Parts: sequence; C-alpha cells; structure tokens
Amino acid sequence: MHCRAHRLPLALALVLVFACVLLPAASPLGAAEPDPTAPTRPYVEPLPPPAAPDGVAPADEPSPRAATGPLWPWAKMVYQSAQYSDNWEIVISNDDGSAPIRLTYHPASDVQPDLSRGGQQIVFASNRDGLDLELYVMNADGSGLRQLTFNNKDDARPVWSPDGRRIAFQSYRWGRAEVLVINADGSGEQRLTVHDSYDGDPTWSPDGTQIAFCSYRDDEVPAIFVMPSAGGPATRISTIESSCDPVWSPDGSRIAFDASPGPSTFFDPWVMNADGSAPRLVYDSSVDVWTHSWSPDGRYIAFSGLNYVEWHGDLYLTATYASAVPVDEPFWEITTLVHSDRVMWPSLATLDTTAPMPAFAPLPAFARTSGYGLAWAATDSGGSGVATYDIETRTATTSWARLLTGTAATSQARTGAPGLVEYRIRARDQAFNTSAWPAGASVATRLFAATLSGRITDNRGVGLPDITPTIAPWTVTNEATGNGDYLARLSALGNHSLKLDRAGYAWVPPTTRAISADATQTYYLPPANNAIRNANFESVAGGLDQWTVGGALPVTVTSDAVSTGDRAVSLGRSCAQSCLAEVGTLQDEYEGAQIAVDSRGGLHLTYRSDQGGRYRFRPAGGVWSTPTPILDGLTPLILTIDAADTLHAIISSGDIAVCYSRKPIGSAWSPCEEAPLVQGGHGLLVDGHGVLHVLANYDYIQRSADGVWRLIPLPKDTHLLHFALGSDGNVHFVMKISSDDGIAIPERIVHRVIFPGGVWGPETVIYRAADYYESTPTVVGLAADTFGRLFVLARSYSYPYDLLYAYRQPDGQWTPFSLIAANVGEENSVAIDNRGMIHLIFNFPGRTVYTHAMPGQPWSTPITLGDNYAALPLLVVGPDDSLFGVVPEIIDYHFVLKQLASAPAGQAGVATLSQQVAIPATMSHPTLSFMKRVLGNGDGGATVVARLQEGGNPPQSFPIAGDARWSLGWLDLSAWAGKTVTVTFAVEQPADAPPAQLFLDAVTLGSASPQLWAQVRSPVQAQPGATATGVLAFGNRGAADAADAALTLTLPDGLSLVAATPPAEVTGNTARWSLGALAAGEERSIALTLAVASGAPLGQRRTLRAELTSATPEVELADNRSEQAVFFGWQSFMPGLFKN
Repeated sequence: MHCRAHRLPLALALVLVFACVLLPAASPLGAAEPDPTAPTRPYVEPLPPPAAPDGVAPADEPSPRAATGPLWPWAKMVYQSAQYSDNWEIVISNDDGSAPIRLTYHPASDVQPDLSRGGQQIVFASNRDGLDLELYVMNADGSGLRQLTFNNKDDARPVWSPDGRRIAFQSYRWGRAEVLVINADGSGEQRLTVHDSYDGDPTWSPDGTQIAFCSYRDDEVPAIFVMPSAGGPATRISTIESSCDPVWSPDGSRIAFDASPGPSTFFDPWVMNADGSAPRLVYDSSVDVWTHSWSPDGRYIAFSGLNYVEWHGDLYLTATYASAVPVDEPFWEITTLVHSDRVMWPSLATLDTTAPMPAFAPLPAFARTSGYGLAWAATDSGGSGVATYDIETRTATTSWARLLTGTAATSQARTGAPGLVEYRIRARDQAFNTSAWPAGASVATRLFAATLSGRITDNRGVGLPDITPTIAPWTVTNEATGNGDYLARLSALGNHSLKLDRAGYAWVPPTTRAISADATQTYYLPPANNAIRNANFESVAGGLDQWTVGGALPVTVTSDAVSTGDRAVSLGRSCAQSCLAEVGTLQDEYEGAQIAVDSRGGLHLTYRSDQGGRYRFRPAGGVWSTPTPILDGLTPLILTIDAADTLHAIISSGDIAVCYSRKPIGSAWSPCEEAPLVQGGHGLLVDGHGVLHVLANYDYIQRSADGVWRLIPLPKDTHLLHFALGSDGNVHFVMKISSDDGIAIPERIVHRVIFPGGVWGPETVIYRAADYYESTPTVVGLAADTFGRLFVLARSYSYPYDLLYAYRQPDGQWTPFSLIAANVGEENSVAIDNRGMIHLIFNFPGRTVYTHAMPGQPWSTPITLGDNYAALPLLVVGPDDSLFGVVPEIIDYHFVLKQLASAPAGQAGVATLSQQVAIPATMSHPTLSFMKRVLGNGDGGATVVARLQEGGNPPQSFPIAGDARWSLGWLDLSAWAGKTVTVTFAVEQPADAPPAQLFLDAVTLGSASPQLWAQVRSPVQAQPGATATGVLAFGNRGAADAADAALTLTLPDGLSLVAATPPAEVTGNTARWSLGALAAGEERSIALTLAVASGAPLGQRRTLRAELTSATPEVELADNRSEQAVFFGWQSFMPGLFKN
C-alpha cells in the first residue's frame, strides 16, 4: 500500500490512532482542507503521542549505527521534537543529538524547521497565531522571533536560499499547494507556480538559481520538477514513480528524494543526477523514509523515519526517528542523529561559510621540461577542512585550461614544452565553500630542456663584458651573468649550433654540440693578429696541416672532444685494457672504509680503526696525512663530498645512535648533529641546492641547506632502493615494487625522480616480471654520468648469479638488461668518468676483477685485482678521469687497506706537436693561448708541457695542468718579441705512470690588450654657490699592462674644478691627468673638489664626462668612458597630507 497523505500538516504531531486509506483523512483541527492532489502519506494529528493501540506490536525498527560523536563538528542540526511536551518544539543540537537546546516553548506546534547556511537563522512553520500554519524566523539561539506570513491559509515547508536572503515555501492560499518565495524580512513575496495540481516540497540549488519541487501535474503522479528561482517554466526531471521531497546536494550535482515505485509499501531514499539521470535507490527501508537534507559534506542524506503497524486493516504511526544514510556507501551504515523515537525533520547546515585559502609552493623561476614538482596546500579557517582543489594552467600562447578538477592530491609531477607556464588554483572545503579563481597566475615558471653555460674571455683569460654565444635552435634565455660568464637555457636537447663573433677579434669556428644534459662551453676570443697557422685544426688540407708531429705516441685529430669547430687534436693515449691496479698498502686497522675525491684530485678517507673513527687526506700527487680522530673517535658510516669540496658523513656513536657531521675544505669536522635515522644508512649525496639526501633502512630523509630534517614518504610498496644524483640536478631512484596496496602483483623494477619539495615524478618501468612466479633481478647499484644517462647494475635473483646492467639513454628510454658476466659473486662497485666510460669492480668466487666499457659497447676482458679481499673495493673517479680506490684486505688476522689507482701505461713514449712562428717586434704583449684538456695525469706522473725554442738555444718548458674540462692556457711571450720560435706541445709518458692524454684546440699567438675602465662618482645634486666633492675611479682589469695612460674629465657649464688629488692639468673646462703605465689588474682613484657657480641654472641637470686612454692597443673600449649627471638645486621631502 502506498501510504502518502496531505503534505501540509503531515508533521504537526504524532497520532494516537490513525487509519491510512487511499482517500485523504480528515483535516486537523484548524487546518485547511486536504489537497486532493497532494501525495498520500500518513496524516499526523496535533495530539499527544502515546504508544500504539493495545495489542499492537511495533514494526521492526531500523538498526542504525549510533554516532560516536559529531560527524560534522563544524555543523549544526535543527529538528522538531515531542520529547519535551505534548506538541512539537524546535531543537538545535550537534549532528549526533548532543548538546540539544530547546528553542521554542509554545503550546502550538512548531514544525518543519530549516537552518540557514552558516547556522545563523532558523525558519519554521507554526500554528501559534491560530489554526493555520504561518512562517516564522528566529536566530539560532531562539531570540529575535518574527512572523513572516500573515493569512488564513497554511504556509509550510520553508527552506532557506543558499545566501540566506530568501525563503521558498509552499502555500495553500489558492486551495492547493503552490510554491512561493519571500525575502527573509517578509517582503518581496513572489508566487512561482500556478497549476491546478499540488506543487510543493521546494528546495534550492546550491547556486540559488533553480528550485526543485514535487508536483502532481503529470497524470496525477507525483514527480520532481525544476524551475528557475526567479520564475519560469518547470521541467520534469524524475522518472521514478511517486517521487517527492527533493533535496539538492551541496555541490549541485545530485538531488536526493524519496519514492515508492511499483509495489513498494514504503517510501525509500533515492538519489539522481541533477538532470534526473541515473536514479538509484540508496536504502531499501522497512519504515517510511522522508528525505529532508544533505549532510554539509555531501556524504549523507538526513531523513525522518516513520514507523507504522497495521491493525484491523489500518496503519498506525508508532514512532518517528531522525537518521542519516550514506549516499555512496553500504546502506547498513545508517547513523542515528537523535536518540529518540519522538523526533523528525532533521535539517543539517554548515557553520563554515568561509572559503579556504589555497596556495602553491613556490616554483623556481626556471624548471626543466623533463619534469618538476608542483605542490599546493590550503588553510581553512572555517573549520570544515579542505576537501578538493581545482587547478588551471596556461602558457604564453594558450588560455586558461583545466588541469585538475576536484582532486584531493597536494602535488603532481609536471612536464611541458619550453617557455612560460603559469598555474592558478582554487580550493573547496568539506562545507562546499569554494575560493574564487585569482585574476592572474598564482605561480609561474619558465621551462627549459638543459643549460649551456661557460665563460668567454680574451686570450689571457680575462672575462669579456656583455657577450654570449649565438645558439640555435632558440633558447629560453641566453644572458651574460658578469665577468665573462654566460648562462643559456636551451629549448631542446640534441644538436645545437654555437657561434661567437665580436668586432676586434679573429674568427671563431662555429661549433655543433650534441647536448643531452647540462653542458659547458668555454671560449676565448682569439686576437685579430694571430700568427699561428691552422690554429683550430680545421684546415681543408687536413687537421694537422702546418703542424709537425713527432714521437712514438699517437697524435691524432679527433671530432669526439672539441672546444670549437669540428676538430681538435689529442696527444698520448688513454688506458686501453687494464685501467686499475694495486699501488700500495696503508698499514692500519681499517674497517668500514669510505673514500671521496675532491675537485682538485685530493683523496679523503674515513674508516674505523681499533681506536675509533679516523680521517686521512692525500692531495693530488702527494702523500697521505697522519690519521686524525673524527669527533673523538666516532665511527663514520657513509661519506660523500659536494661541489664545494665539503665532506658530509653519517656517523655512529654509543650516545647518539646516528648523527651527521660535515667538514668544509681546510676546516675541522662540525659538531655531530643528531639525525632522525634508525640505522646508519646505505646512501648519501648532496644536490646542487645543498640538500642532503640519506637512504637508511628503506627510509628516505632529507636535510635542507638551512638544517631542517624531514622524512620523505617513499612511494607505496617499494623496497631495495638505490639513488644517484643525475646531471639534471635531480635525485634519481631505482626501486623494486612487488605489491599494490598490499596485494601481490608481478614484480617490477622502476625508475622515479624526486623533485624539489618532495614531489615524486612518474614511474618508468625498467623491468617487469612475466608473472607472479618470476622474481626480478636484484638491483645492486646505480650511477649517473654527465650526459644524462643512468646505469643500473643488477644481479639475477638466484645463485649462480649473473651480473646485468641496463641504462637510461638521454632521451629517457631504458635499454633491456644485458649480461656483463656469469657466475659472479654478490658485490660490486661502479664509477663513471667524464667521457661516460663505466668502470666496474665485481667478484667471481675467490677473486676480484675490474672491467670497463662505453655505454652499449662490449666490456673489456676482466682483469684480476686480488684474491684475498675482505670486502669489495670502493672506486671513485678524479676530475681528470684518474681512478682511485681502496679495499680492505686481511693480513695476519688484521685489516689493512690496499690502494688502487689508474694502472701504469706499461710503455714509455713521447708525443709532440710543433709549429715555427715569427713573432713581430711590434706585436703588443705577444701571447700564446690554447684550449686544453688533460686526462689521467692528476698525480703528475707524466710530463705535459708547452715548449718554446729559439734557433739552437735550449728550449724552455712550461707545465700544462688541467682536468677533463676544457680550459684556457696561456703564456706571455713578450721575451720572444721580434724572434722566430718553435712552439711545441709535448706529452712525455713514463712506463710506470698512468697514461696521460692532452687535448688541444684553438691555438693562437697574438696580441693581448688591457681592459681599461673609468667611473665618475660625483654628487648627484649640488647647490649653486657651494662646493661639492667627488671621485674619479679607474683601472685596468685586463691581464696586459697599459702604457702612457691618460684620464680626462670634461666639466659642464656651472661646474669648475677647484682641487684634485693628484692635481690635474686644466685647460678651459677640461682636466687631464697623465697616469703613466697602468699595470694589469691595477685600480686607482682621484679625489675631486668642484665649485658650483652661483648662477647655475636651478632645477637643471648637467653631465660630467670622463675618458681613460692609453698608448697600448685595446679592443674593449665600452668601459673607458663614464658619465654622471648633477642636479643643480635642492631636493627635500615634505610630510605627506591625507584627507578623508
């Protein structure tokens, strides 16, 4: 039986005995005649509510889950209750019924309360002015009661608009229910529906633009319609039979309602989309359910549950309940809102009407196209808590577009195209308060693929002002950063054309660079009078045309390593097969050894002896220092070194389980700082931002540059971690994953990046098991080179082990695992040199071996290093690609430390490259300049020199030092001016020293010039008739002396020179100083006293001009001149006046 009666007075009181029939029941005392078109529901008399008739057993009550506390502490609930008297009163409480406050005390019935958003006001219906219902409004504390409607017909079911300014309700003034709206102060009443069928149960959309209501206008079947809140045509949206009591969800996407379709006896809660689509039963109840409101977070529907029994063919109402049912969870999780069977009409409303305040974590001014972290958060002062975020993005050429909608995430890894990218954000809280979009961007960054940086100098290494190379394809930025330095942010990886051209200098051959990661390109501009022929080895006749080659060691033209142009020359050879060998023993009790190499090739060693932790240092080519205690003998566990040559160590002691200390170059170890580590860790590195990264027992911890430690959550279900610092400045991880949220899945090995701010990049699969039964290889090492590649070493899962490796190519693609060696042991150590050569130590049963390979090339034949090692050697690469290592060995039951280093060449030889040059006597500061790379000679075992020989005189040799990076070398040849000399570059290789190799490019011999500068530092204002002081500063920042320098100062009208120190020669308005020679790097200044003419024009500016010249030819003249404007008069600042 569908039991639905007259909607108007349905909630006035519980009944003593009530017969439910299909025809309308008698009207309540003083109520309007029942609407014959209204939905038929049990009629509720305004009488005391005793128990059901004698002998009538109550029907099964729902078994709701009692709330254990307010579900929404930031909300309130109002309801009508018969707990306190024989009629209905209005009560306000928390959503679990706690802290109830009775608000009305009137013998009439106060029913159908609705609480405004924000919890400030309550509107309800009452018959306290007579027999009919009228609308009343009061404050949430019961004060300020006022009547809104005045007539002799029932006005009922009031609901607040979302902004609290209007009220929708249903009225029977025309003999049937119609929907009206009225302002909160009782003014502006407007009738919205005009129909001869029942129109009632209004509800507002969250934006206040629409009203949904229940109507019988379609074939006398109750259905839900929607119309504009300002009035207009109504559209049916419900398709379920007997649908009424619509309630709009807080986000506006859905409408809850109750319905009794088909043969169902009771009305149950349903939900549908706001357009009526996808209707769904929420809860199949055993009592009548009337929907009233949504929870303010949109998760529950609050309803009245009405319990009936049947007796002698009639239905009797025995109890009413206020409960809530989750919309998208199992229906049995019903929550009791008030623990009473004499309550109904629960209306929930948020107290939080304040939108959250979202913000992005700051983005760097520039980020990489390959990935960066975008992080955000919000504060919510209203108390409901942040729920979701919406994020939009745009570029310089696109409009705002939605990136994320309704996400609860607080970070995302981003990639993008080069150029500007902007983001803006808004947030919604649990109460569906949404912040506004900002008018502009919240954060922005400019994306680039990689950097190209370097220095541009003259032929003596002095930085040139305001110059950058011309780069194609286009760059995001390309700027001079001072003192000859430049920084370009490239738009793409791959081949780049580099050109450099400046007036007054010789031609620089264009260079094509294959850039796969951050790169450097250092230039010097060759002199215009260069006397070297085929200086860049670019001759079409052959790379060595005009040069003479000598010696048994190879002198070859190469295109693999060039400074400029397409070619360079190498002298000597690199190691071909065995690049590593034992070179000595350190006699001490060594355990837990750690080694690091600094930017000058110095070696740093920490270890644990029987006397505690010790530290030793060996400079390049020097000897080991005496062991010194580390912080009173604390034990070092792991060691690393940063770009500034500061050592960082995780240290263990009895008092502090794990601590952190650092040792800047030339300084002592810092006091041990307690670190949040359970165990010592197995990974340690420092990135370019000074952030320390520690892996310890599958925990990942960072220490910021300002000393703040924080634990970074690892991606779920990860283990067997290794990390390395990539050439992009990010920390790269390789990890194994064997489950997903605790559910077993086929194992996989993945690569991930963590971006600044703790944002994890997307997962890239390196290897995936075929099924649950296959075990992936065990990752045992990770290393990165300077070309954007990452190398993963792995061991097959079961014995006998295979040693495998895979690498990530610069384009981000991973190669499959390939075999290095079979039947290997469990240990390995890997290092990569500046050329990208992989150097690897691993062990076979009973012996330890070394091998090397270029990426994708075959591995060299393993060379046995030793057979009595107690652990695997630690291997590092020096700045000149020299190899160093240490390994503990047991001798006579003691640990000693074997030293490893680059293996000797094994064969002596010489390589020379010569050219005879005539140096003109008129050449100013003749200078031999060349770009160089020196590999493998960090300890100075080989002789790498430039020699000058005049005729049959003995040659003079000048050592050439350097490392794997291109750098400028130069020699002052002033002593050979006017002579013909032979310039020779030589590598002399002893058999017992590691092989050394010299790379040469851009060899020139020409003039060097000074770089003069002058600057006027006079007052910016001067008073007529007064004197003023100033300074003339000047100097020579070049590396060549300037002869016969002179400085002139030109004074404008109105200024005259009174005195100068030193004195000047004054002619008219020009002062001149003869300075003599200005040495390279010299700076001087002249103190000035100036007189201002009494007739100087007030309010005008005049300019002083200075110029510095010399007899020595100079190329860079821009800084030789300086100007300073002087204002004649006074400048003062008066108090500000403000007027309201």
